[in-house]
Amino acid sequence: KTKLILAMVLIAAIPLTVSIIVNYVNSMQTATTEAEEINQKQVDLVEDEFVGLINQNLKALETLAASPFTIEYVRSSSDRDVTKMQNNLIAIDNAFGDGNITLVSDADGMQIARSSGECVSIADRDYFKTVIGGNEVISEMLVSSTGTNMVVLAVPVYDSSKVIGCVSRNYSIEDLHDFLAGEANESMEMFICEKDGTVVADSDHAVSAANPENRSSEEFYTMSKSADENTYEAKEDGVKKIISYKVEPHTGWTVVVERNLSSAMAGARKSAVTVIIIGIIMLVAAAAIAYVMANNFAAPVLAIDESMAQLANGHFSPITNQKYI
Repeated sequence: KTKLILAMVLIAAIPLTVSIIVNYVNSMQTATTEAEEINQKQVDLVEDEFVGLINQNLKALETLAASPFTIEYVRSSSDRDVTKMQNNLIAIDNAFGDGNITLVSDADGMQIARSSGECVSIADRDYFKTVIGGNEVISEMLVSSTGTNMVVLAVPVYDSSKVIGCVSRNYSIEDLHDFLAGEANESMEMFICEKDGTVVADSDHAVSAANPENRSSEEFYTMSKSADENTYEAKEDGVKKIISYKVEPHTGWTVVVERNLSSAMAGARKSAVTVIIIGIIMLVAAAAIAYVMANNFAAPVLAIDESMAQLANGHFSPITNQKYI
């Protein structure tokens, strides 16, 4: 009887247990794949919005640089309509409404118009040396004269084929921090790095140009040198994370999203545990059914065995033991 019960329980338990294990493994693998895809899509979304911010600024600067009034203003060393130019720059700033300023500089690196503030020389700035060579540029992280962390977007001004100056916008890093902080949540960190791995903006905290944070020692930075985008799992400070990155081609900057793996898998893990609990309940139910069925199978056999034993001993009385009835 005991062997029969055990056999019937195993018949139900083995396929049920295998099914639960396979379901759990598949669920977790599927959830991991989906979490990685979501993380990469989040990177794509942030990168698209970041590129949108950059492109909006560059388009405005390109339009300003191509304006006949701007070209004439930069070309002329006298009789400049400073008021009109300043009003044009203020109009651009008002259109963006981000608190950043727009500037015009001549070929010597001297600012000749600003939407606000005093004109200074930028001749020693690396970004100016690049833009005066005829290339649009986004500078490395800088500290403005007012102590603000910023990057500078600059576009050359051409007179025919000759570069005669540039127009630029000082873009506050705090704006990038606010942008990333608005996209992230408590289980996710987003940050943007320059080509050398210096953090330009981080969703968790405001960065300082005076005390820059460099993450070039991390795996994403090494991987970004051979692949423009990727997603992988890593362990940082004892915490497993899903890390996705994408290199923005215009700036060469890298957008990175790190998500806590445990938080990303919480929903899938909860569903898998529910399946396991249901499986255990079904296993207990199967054991109970097997016990009842084994008793029903075993009772007639035990009754016959008992009656044969009584016959062998010369007893011909009917069986009255209730356990066989």
